[in-house]
Amino acid sequence: RPLIPEVTGEAKQKIFALLRDYAREARTDFEGAVAAAMLEAPGGSTATAVAVAVSELPLIVPFVQAQSLAIPVCVKARVLKMAALYDLPLTMRILDEEVFGPATSGFPWGEDSKTAVDARRRLDEICAKVREELSNNVAEEVEAVAGSAGEHAPSRR
Repeated sequence: RPLIPEVTGEAKQKIFALLRDYAREARTDFEGAVAAAMLEAPGGSTATAVAVAVSELPLIVPFVQAQSLAIPVCVKARVLKMAALYDLPLTMRILDEEVFGPATSGFPWGEDSKTAVDARRRLDEICAKVREELSNNVAEEVEAVAGSAGEHAPSRR
């Protein structure tokens, strides 16, 4: 009895359509949050507002917290995790196209203050952390499947 059932093409299409919808929604959310932050503090750093808005997205929050749950509370994050199990490169491409790319392009590149540089670095760290967390989840699932098939995963010392 397999630990992970076969995934039909239809199921994969549905999960990636849902992920793309959630990613587009996340983009709209962070764009609105940035606009609101700039209206509240007109002299503030747009770069900082972008980095903060992205880090607070429900789709992203579970992956950047210090403690992570095996199963995120947020349905959007669950869909993201499931999509990564199905196809990690496609999942990251969707996030890059819909969230991280637009967030980076929204940075005012003429803003070279230390605050802007720190915010750009923070956004890069968020992207790397999400990629790392999703990659780790995929690796854990592969090890679990290998272990259930009677194979032994390499030991970690």
